[in-house]
Amino acid sequence: MKILFLLWLSVNSNTGILTEANNFYNAGQYEASIERYETLITKGIINHTIYYNLGNCYFKLGKTGNAIYFYKKAKRLASDDRDINFNLNFVRSRRADNMKISQYPKFIISLVDFFTSLNVNFLSLLASILYFLLVIMIIMSLFKTRFPVKNYILGLSVVLFVVLVVFIINFKTVNSREVVLIDSIAEVRSGPSEDYTLIFTIHEGMEMKILDEQIRQTTGGQESWLKITLPDGLEGWILADKVKKL
Repeated sequence: MKILFLLWLSVNSNTGILTEANNFYNAGQYEASIERYETLITKGIINHTIYYNLGNCYFKLGKTGNAIYFYKKAKRLASDDRDINFNLNFVRSRRADNMKISQYPKFIISLVDFFTSLNVNFLSLLASILYFLLVIMIIMSLFKTRFPVKNYILGLSVVLFVVLVVFIINFKTVNSREVVLIDSIAEVRSGPSEDYTLIFTIHEGMEMKILDEQIRQTTGGQESWLKITLPDGLEGWILADKVKKL
């Protein structure tokens, strides 16, 4: 369990609910703990530690999909938190579907993971500082000086470009339309209806991105379908009530 001291300071009017949630968790009453944590969320309290603890509760209950869902929500708010990243990757390793996403060497994958774990707020601040320094160097270059300004201008420009690229990638990731499968199994079809061909099945905890949405009229009412893409590039349609949107 992560310490909720900072959260306690910010939501002192809800400390009773928070204390109950923590106590239920420590007593192994995970469903009661989930109810209390989700009550805090309905009250408008958004904090990565609450999401992290919800992920822990669902993992203890064996609900991989919900665990991954809440770990990912926590990661969006604190992408560089080691506990969140460790638990998320651990639960991912226990999924029934563990498709190979990349054949690149491990050091390249580790490098990509490092850059994509950087917080967008930190990257924004870093880009602002680099831009400010770059402007100073450009101004200095207008005057005669022995300081090798041009070399620094080039170096700062390259670093600023890299930081901006990483920021854009991470910003798109944070704001991308992602879903996590919470049912034990789901059928992926070639179109937005059960009349279409079954392409393949996926299992609880699979992470997907939404490409399209359609609402289909049926005799019993309406069905909402999502066109999704998997990490390995496979695409298809799935019932929306099988997943949770991030």
